[in-house]
Amino acid sequence: MDFHCLHRPLIRHMREAVRRGGLVIYETFTTDQPRYGRPRNPDYLLEPGELAGWF
Repeated sequence: MDFHCLHRPLIRHMREAVRRGGLVIYETFTTDQPRYGRPRNPDYLLEPGELAGWF
């Protein structure tokens, strides 16, 4: 489970830790976020489809 902190190096470890059929709850910001405020750094913003592609 992760909230508001996109740290891509941890994704591999999260994926390995989840059992087949398991559940991942991940809340963070997307590339749409700069329209509303911070964060604006693209290193911390998910691209469309990026999260689904990891799992």
